[in-house]
Amino acid sequence: MDRRERLRKQNEKLVYTTFLPKEDISSGQTYDEELLQYEYIRSGDRRSIPECQRIFRAGGAHKLSKDPLRHAKYRFVECAALSARYAVEGGLTSEQALNIKDLYIQRTDLATSVDAILDLLTEMVTELTDLVADIRRTGQIALPLYDTDLDEGDSDGVLSAAQQSRAISECMDYIYYHLHEKIYLEELAEHVRLSPNYLSTLFHNKRGVTIQAYIRSRKIEAASNMLLYSEYSIAQISNILAFSSPSHFIRVFRQETGTTPKVFQEQNYKKHWHP
Repeated sequence: MDRRERLRKQNEKLVYTTFLPKEDISSGQTYDEELLQYEYIRSGDRRSIPECQRIFRAGGAHKLSKDPLRHAKYRFVECAALSARYAVEGGLTSEQALNIKDLYIQRTDLATSVDAILDLLTEMVTELTDLVADIRRTGQIALPLYDTDLDEGDSDGVLSAAQQSRAISECMDYIYYHLHEKIYLEELAEHVRLSPNYLSTLFHNKRGVTIQAYIRSRKIEAASNMLLYSEYSIAQISNILAFSSPSHFIRVFRQETGTTPKVFQEQNYKKHWHP
């Protein structure tokens, strides 16, 4: 298995933690305290550095592995994803923040100690915070590319290829970070400053699926990882991922995978779980 495949599997095991109910956080810090480090990143405030170190040393609310190094690597991926998200909100482009995140996640693959993971986290948070600070200091905030909504009759030629790619990328980012909510086309369109009809057509042309089909597939991907790597019940997973009911969740899961959540879990749990 090459490094990219190992990284992919590592990220898969982390998917479910993004959608855990906030009330489940029961460690020494509150959820708001946990988020403070990311608020500092968004503001370009270097207090993010000692804060991220403090939170990381606390270990997080959820034990992701019995092995301390593996737990630290999983925790790093979780922190990296949120750090990149808040850096984008602070002014970085999605491409810039995600490239930095991916680079540091790849570097954790070679780390051999928890201290080395902490050093990488410190380096990543410092880089993201300083980049945001530079943007805010110079006033060169990365403004959206789309100043006005596009009417239903507009063609794809209204946006350049780069703008189209950025719109799709931001749309997919939004979906990823809101899988625990009901996601509506109108909200996505507002987020990327396009009309709903234009965005719907653009997404289908570029991704080959409808937006709703993409959302369903990502929710089921997250649900599959939760079934394998958490102890949440089917009803809890349904609630976490904002399905209207457990029966609706089971029906969609079967449509996407060809089997029920229970059968999927029974067939795959032992194969994928490494205590």
